[in-house]
Amino acid sequence: MRPVISALIAGYHSTIRVLSAAWVFLLKVFRRGGFGEITVTFLTEVAVLVMVLPIVDTIVEKGQAKVTLPLVIWSIVIALGCLFAAGIIFMSGRED
Repeated sequence: MRPVISALIAGYHSTIRVLSAAWVFLLKVFRRGGFGEITVTFLTEVAVLVMVLPIVDTIVEKGQAKVTLPLVIWSIVIALGCLFAAGIIFMSGRED
């Protein structure tokens, strides 16, 4: 029984070390100026496209009457999520 518990504890410690190293690496990558700017630009572009394209595609393919409220709401929610993430990344990259 003891070897099993020791192996579980060792595996746990190894996993924690790997996760903390990955976290430090990701923080270093996100704090670089160029990466943050590119990510913010990408997310804002995605927000615009997600907001507009599903609605326009539905209008072109099926007509304006087929644009439903859930389609509009989900487009807005996903776009706002992208803008929120872009705002967080932008604010974390600022040095005051």
